[in-house]
Amino acid sequence: MEKSSPKDLERIWYSVLKISKGSEQELLEAIKLAQTDWRDLFMAAGFGRNIFEHKSWAKEVINTGNYIA
Repeated sequence: MEKSSPKDLERIWYSVLKISKGSEQELLEAIKLAQTDWRDLFMAAGFGRNIFEHKSWAKEVINTGNYIA
């Protein structure tokens, strides 16, 4: 397994956070999905078609304080 940098993992972290919607149970399920197939995780979070979409989502969260979107 290759070692990933924090920058490489950013989209995975944001995907897990977005999918969790603030729920601990959903967080655990999103982590399992990330461990199974990160591509499915990106699609479920809406980050699968654009490699920068997670950055737009993060800016929206910062501006609105609403991460359940």
